[in-house]
Amino acid sequence: MSLESPELTLGAKLLSEYEKDNNMTRVGVELAKKYKEQALQEYYSLSAYDNMELSTQAVIEDAIKKWN
Repeated sequence: MSLESPELTLGAKLLSEYEKDNNMTRVGVELAKKYKEQALQEYYSLSAYDNMELSTQAVIEDAIKKWN
């Protein structure tokens, strides 16, 4: 798909955002805010472990919280 429509790749989308005002910091901060909001809405889901049961994710999340 990306060879047929390279403008749909992640890199092309990032470049498009960057070219709006040549400010990579703005793009990074906006994406960070967006991803943080998504993470807070789905606090119960660890994306790297989303193929595991929720109870397993909860144990891992508790361990992470105790580590920090």
